[in-house]
Amino acid sequence: MAIIHGQIGSLNQLIELLRGSGIYGFDTLDSIRKFRGSYKDTIQKIDENSRARLSQDIANLESKYQKLSSDLNNKIKRREDELLAELRMLKAEMNATKPPTNFFGRVVASVKNRRISGRKAVLESSFRSEVERPFRRSLVDVARMQSDIKSKKTNTEKWIETYSSNELAKHQRTLSIFQTNRSLFYGAEGEERALQELSKLPDSYTVINDFRLKFARPIYNRRENDRIYSVQIDHIVIGPTGIYLVETKNWSKDSVESRDLFSPVKQLSRHSFAMFVLLNDAVRSGGMWRVFSGNWGDRKISPRNIILLMNHKPREEYQHVKILTLQEIVRYISYGTPIFNETEVATLSDYILYP
Repeated sequence: MAIIHGQIGSLNQLIELLRGSGIYGFDTLDSIRKFRGSYKDTIQKIDENSRARLSQDIANLESKYQKLSSDLNNKIKRREDELLAELRMLKAEMNATKPPTNFFGRVVASVKNRRISGRKAVLESSFRSEVERPFRRSLVDVARMQSDIKSKKTNTEKWIETYSSNELAKHQRTLSIFQTNRSLFYGAEGEERALQELSKLPDSYTVINDFRLKFARPIYNRRENDRIYSVQIDHIVIGPTGIYLVETKNWSKDSVESRDLFSPVKQLSRHSFAMFVLLNDAVRSGGMWRVFSGNWGDRKISPRNIILLMNHKPREEYQHVKILTLQEIVRYISYGTPIFNETEVATLSDYILYP
């Protein structure tokens, strides 16, 4: 089995798009397939969970309401008893008070009688208000709790919508990303199938997935008058028979025959030129000099280009690239004439992985 490095590129792009929208938990193509295949079931599950949550919240509120209401009623009852006892005492004091004979005593008695009379009047006219005054905040809390219970029981669907809105929005946002980026998903499926096939190569081969490199200075192709600033290659295969740049396309027959799509031949040729310059500059500058230089001079490293098509292969052939199907690629790579030894394969693999 070939040595594998990295994850497929289209999948990486999908995961980055999701994480950029605050959506996590998708790390494999299988997890994305599962989401796409169970969307309706998940919507139903969100609804069921919201209903269960609402029922539990109502039960918790009723339990809390009963306890708070019972405690409050007991406190109010004690307060009523205390104020009734105070009122009886005030009435008894007023009836038992005898007017003093001296002036000072009469002044003191008058002040006391006014206080007693005023307090008695307050209790008699606003008894309920006096009873509830220390518990106003608690009474408001109990009333609000009772209102919440009633609202959740009578406006069930509205509360279900409230409970599920965030989860549904996240779910729909995830689906929207997948729908908007269908090509990435189908590309990831094609690259996964390609990787499964390339994994069948012997362990003398290394497969590097989603190779990306930006150049500090663009590589200039004089023949095409083209400056290449970066490369992105689906798979690079390095083994005894050579180094292969593989561009995978999970295209339908109509897509393959369409003249509107960007040519993968041109795309791969640009990347191949850049890799040719990069690798051979490394040989000339000494990065791989000892391995790829000998008595005759520096060896030339020429990547070979493969366009791997999942569903349909055109009859035409094109310069500088080999167009293969999934069933052909392993045989094409492994049955070639050996040109690299084990040390050279390892050197190339290390340099491409850590340029």
